Amino acid sequence: MITVASKLGSVIEEEMENEIGIMYDGWTHGTMHYVAVYGIYVVGDRLLRSLLAHSPLDGGSQDADAHIDFFRNVLAVYNKTVYMIVFMIADNCNIDRSIATKLGVPLVGCASHRFNLAVKKFLTEHESLLQKVNNLMQQLRYPNNAAQLAKLTPLLDKTRNVTYWASTYEMQERYVNLRAHVRQIEAVEDSLPSTSEHKKLCALLVQLTKLDSVCKRLQSDTTSMGEVRLLFDSVLLDYPIMGKSLKTNSKIVHSPIFENGLVKVGAGEKLSAAETTALKRFEGQQSTQRPSETGR
Repeated sequence: MITVASKLGSVIEEEMENEIGIMYDGWTHGTMHYVAVYGIYVVGDRLLRSLLAHSPLDGGSQDADAHIDFFRNVLAVYNKTVYMIVFMIADNCNIDRSIATKLGVPLVGCASHRFNLAVKKFLTEHESLLQKVNNLMQQLRYPNNAAQLAKLTPLLDKTRNVTYWASTYEMQERYVNLRAHVRQIEAVEDSLPSTSEHKKLCALLVQLTKLDSVCKRLQSDTTSMGEVRLLFDSVLLDYPIMGKSLKTNSKIVHSPIFENGLVKVGAGEKLSAAETTALKRFEGQQSTQRPSETGR
């Protein structure tokens, strides 16, 4: 296995050459923060995405400098430096924007992350009802209630994770499917949403179903940045409350001129002077699909 890893590392090192993009994400489990880093580069007419590292972030700090040091150590394994990074793909959070600024490279922000922030904003209007459904689902986990529910249906309860809006959609869908059964469980009868509340929740589920279809499209490997823009603009027509995250000039967009230029390149439109300057470094790319033309 060590030999295979060494040979594979040598292949990746040679393929990446001296100009690369990096895509990374991090997550915390317990007290440990993990980071996964991918190299994004073109070989011939192929866009490649290779896992470079998947490791804990040592040292305790999780700030921008700590991540840059981590990238520096990872790239050194492949005889590369952080000065060879020409763009980043990551979330739109403060740390990731700071990393891109410190490295002096454009950041292509994760479209799914922006959409998640936008939908969470929309859901704040319905928080009291959603909390009521979540409380009901939690009560259905109590042993006696769970046993009664199991006699009525094979479906289980589902609670939500407030950091991930799709779990709210899944909880809503499960609530609607369980309601007729739950009404037969006396212990939770008082916790059921009223008839008027149920109608509102059903209407909300219709909206969440539409938004979920957008979410799935954003996660497709074939979705271009131009299509992301069209999806966001379409959503904003129905949900202007999401503008803070989805507008082209949103404050969370680190490199709006760069991203606008990429959308125009994909559509074959003329670039402004500022967009031309932002994309000048990538003029030599001859790939049919440039590393930064696809959404994440």
